[in-house]
Amino acid sequence: EPQRNGDLHHLRQRTVLPFPSRSGLPED
Repeated sequence: EPQRNGDLHHLRQRTVLPFPSRSGLPED
């Protein structure tokens, strides 16, 4: 389910705004 992954990715990015993107984005 790549669509779900993308949604979670976006949600995590927003939740990890004050934190380093790499911390919440293992793909980055």
